[in-house]
Amino acid sequence: MLNSEFPFGIWNKTLFEHRNQGKPAPGSFRSLSSQVWPYIKTQRCKGKIFAHLRDDLTWSDAQNLASFLGQQLRNLHLLPYPPVTPPELLDVHEELKIPPEWKVFVDALCQKKKDDRDHLFSLGNPIPRALMNKIDEYIPDEFFIDLLHVFKDTDVGNEIKPCTWIHSDVMDDNIHMGPYADGDGQHNSWRPSHILDFSDLSIGDPFYDLIPIYLDVFGGDTELFKKLLESYGIPLIRSKNGTVDSTRKKVLSPSYRTMCYCILHEENVLGAMFSIWDELRTAESWEQIDLTVWSLLNSY
Repeated sequence: MLNSEFPFGIWNKTLFEHRNQGKPAPGSFRSLSSQVWPYIKTQRCKGKIFAHLRDDLTWSDAQNLASFLGQQLRNLHLLPYPPVTPPELLDVHEELKIPPEWKVFVDALCQKKKDDRDHLFSLGNPIPRALMNKIDEYIPDEFFIDLLHVFKDTDVGNEIKPCTWIHSDVMDDNIHMGPYADGDGQHNSWRPSHILDFSDLSIGDPFYDLIPIYLDVFGGDTELFKKLLESYGIPLIRSKNGTVDSTRKKVLSPSYRTMCYCILHEENVLGAMFSIWDELRTAESWEQIDLTVWSLLNSY
């Protein structure tokens, strides 16, 4: 890897994150470089972050923001990334033929599920204990194997599709807005200009990027979410249903998959959901919650 064209990348970033968390480096990464990505500030932008303007935007401004974010996600998710082929990973899960980049994503989810109960309690989430006790049932271990079938491309011989870049932290403090003047030169609105802070950039499932936008930026507003998806314009569902068993069909459901990512998320995503939708406090199942919050994705 040190002699490759890309001395910085996901693998070295993963090492850096493990060191910061006081965890030993995964065995698959031990021989890789300890360098991290360089980040360089290139210009100062005039304007304010969205967090400081949230209450000042018109509905038209908000719709423009939704369209902008859909376009920028599209650009990011279509951007090619360097080849990821460390030799020590090529024989991992050989029977499943998991590409190395998907292994990083899936392994991270597995670790989060292992630590999830303690993590959720530490966040002080308002989650009923009955639901906490159903997490293992809702996200079984087989989920991480069945998840890979979501990414199989049946049009090209069942080959697993590539990951996409994911920002994973598009929140209200990472969107820059600039003043917009009308024909008379009077400033009367704000337009989005940049997405900031790519320090959490990774590769994985593009659904992951929708979570902070819908919950934090849009506050659960379905009209703005529809506007984003309309602007995004590329398929989020990575495989055709075909003839599959009930468990695999469940994993293919966008609302279920996204809800699993919410439960396993490192941020207090569930706390945000319970604060936006009061009816979730009386929900008796995670299926009820995923349909309340994410059912729109099932018809995209």
